Amino acid sequence: MSGRLSKVAHRIEPLMSHRAWADRQSGLTLIEVMVGMLLVGILLLGTNTLWVIVADQFDDLSLRQQAILRLDGEMARLVEVYGDSANTAATVTVTNYATAAPTASASYLAAPATRLIHGTGGGAQGYVQAFAGAAQFRAAIAADGSNAGQVMSPIYYFDAGVAAVTTDDRNLVWLDRSRNIVGQLSWSLTPILGTGLTPRDCGVASCNVLTLYLDYPYRFDVSVDPLATAQAEIPGAAVETITLQTIVGHRL
Repeated sequence: MSGRLSKVAHRIEPLMSHRAWADRQSGLTLIEVMVGMLLVGILLLGTNTLWVIVADQFDDLSLRQQAILRLDGEMARLVEVYGDSANTAATVTVTNYATAAPTASASYLAAPATRLIHGTGGGAQGYVQAFAGAAQFRAAIAADGSNAGQVMSPIYYFDAGVAAVTTDDRNLVWLDRSRNIVGQLSWSLTPILGTGLTPRDCGVASCNVLTLYLDYPYRFDVSVDPLATAQAEIPGAAVETITLQTIVGHRL
């Protein structure tokens, strides 16, 4: 009898030892837990960084889309202005687009340095609003209402730089009113030359290549006097220029 019990005990002992070993292996050590937490933390950090990058890119693309829509709208307006001999618009020549170039830019076009902008409004240019002080600009913003987000909302004539000197002034257009982001609108006209380097006719006037420029993004600070402070570059956002071209001339 004792012999049989001894044999059973010998059989049970290895089985218990195997179970004890299996129990010890089924748990996690402190080091394993810490390594797992570290890996999860790295994964979460990478995911958060990815979402930040995606959000920034989406924001840039949205702003660019708004800039393109605004450029299309302004091109349509200028084509109408230059296409009708009875609809003349006052313009101002600005000469410092090269000397006042942004300090940091992605694809900002400093050339041509001399460009045209809309005048100070009135008459056929009722869509242009001039302002010469912070209070007047705030009043213009209040009058804008929801129109500030539309592709053909008013153009602002900004007396930038030296007061009463037009060669450094700007036309500003809204891109994102909620964040006070604006773009600078300007254009150039280049005559189309024919045989003998004489301008080609387009009805009653010469044909011109109209190149429209929109420099963005800038942030306009309405808390200070616009006469003293021009629009500023947004930290971390490089200034770009998008362009659009067409041929214009007065219709008969």
